[in-house]
Amino acid sequence: MELDGLVVNPWSWLHLCSNWIPDYGIWSKDDNAGAGVSLPVGLVPYHRSLFRSLLEMKTFNILCAIVPMIFFVVFLWMPESPVYLVQMGKSDKAEKALKWLHGNDADISGEMSAMAAMGKKENVSFLQALSRKTTLKGLFIAIMLLVFQQFTGINAILFYVTSIFENAGTGLSPSTYTIIIGLVAVVATIPSMVLVEKVGRSILLIISGGLMCLTTFTMGVYFRWLKDSNVGWLPVLAICLFIIGLQLGYAPVPWLIMAELFAEDVKPICGAIVGTCSWLFAFCVTKLFPMCLHHLGSAATFWGFAFVSLLSCVFVIFVPETKGKTLDEVQRMLGGN
Repeated sequence: MELDGLVVNPWSWLHLCSNWIPDYGIWSKDDNAGAGVSLPVGLVPYHRSLFRSLLEMKTFNILCAIVPMIFFVVFLWMPESPVYLVQMGKSDKAEKALKWLHGNDADISGEMSAMAAMGKKENVSFLQALSRKTTLKGLFIAIMLLVFQQFTGINAILFYVTSIFENAGTGLSPSTYTIIIGLVAVVATIPSMVLVEKVGRSILLIISGGLMCLTTFTMGVYFRWLKDSNVGWLPVLAICLFIIGLQLGYAPVPWLIMAELFAEDVKPICGAIVGTCSWLFAFCVTKLFPMCLHHLGSAATFWGFAFVSLLSCVFVIFVPETKGKTLDEVQRMLGGN
């Protein structure tokens, strides 16, 4: 368990991919890019846990080395980002890249016009761009979503699921825990793929936060009053429902929203800031969780997760909906226009 935090995980590349999608011009109102990215990003933690339960550490690390190699070979043949090409004044190459992505018969005039308009905006210094109201507001929203993602207990529960189930007296083997959680995660992500572009990001996050609040509160009730009541199935059900709630919203959607909030001139540094914050939050939660169990007890710890989940639902009410919006429309919303 401790080694897991030291291994450089290739699945983390998928988080970066969620930030690249808008750079390839796939952000028009009719596209369904969000649904495509939500599945792999939301399943990142479970790939690691599932493979580690089925493979020896040496084999697992070899697999981790193979994945970025495949990534490198495949991306050698990828065209450059159309947005970048337009910014560099290479409109012809940008048009070829868009046709490669959408097909030769696709109408790309709208995307080309939008990118050209973005390229004509007045150039400002990096610090000026980073201190814009829209950038600061976008950073606040993205970082707070990842605060709620981590402090609702996602990594604490995933990393310590074996000890949680053992303390709950479920009687299941550690490999069984991992397989159950992995299967539930895979199945639960499918509705998110379908719904993220139909009902919107905010609704999914509210449903996700509400379900995680209910399930972590139930875990607290179990550890406080029901542990000796021969209901070992209850924590298993609660954790499975927690994973379903997580996969519906807070696993994939914050990364998707992050990719939609920032203007092109600040997107790289903002993506780096938000990504770094995410892993720092994950580290803090993972290290603090066993301390909280020891000093506060299991019930109070899970009730703490439930309280954070409830706060996340309130916060999302004030987050602007980015579904079906172009980058310019999102920037206007963040600017209060």
